Amino acid sequence: MTIYRLQKQMWPGTTDVNGKYWEVAMSWAEGECIAKYLNSNVEMLEWGCGGSTIKFAKTVKHIDSIEHQIEWYNNIKNLLPSNANLHYVSSNESD
Repeated sequence: MTIYRLQKQMWPGTTDVNGKYWEVAMSWAEGECIAKYLNSNVEMLEWGCGGSTIKFAKTVKHIDSIEHQIEWYNNIKNLLPSNANLHYVSSNESD
């Protein structure tokens, strides 16, 4: 029962370099599971950029994130910290 409640509760978000708050699109259980493997020596790769990218960048040495939506890529690319690289990779579908 406790695990079920944690899976439904959203993991806390974070703020970007401008102080804007970003939600992290994962459950509390998912966030805690990933976070226990992260530290300042970790180089991370992520598919899909957003609040999690900003949050994880505060913990890891470096994070690369792959984004397939050009509009989202253009909106977020300048909000990432210096240890985060965002890469646009088009999907097979039209954007």
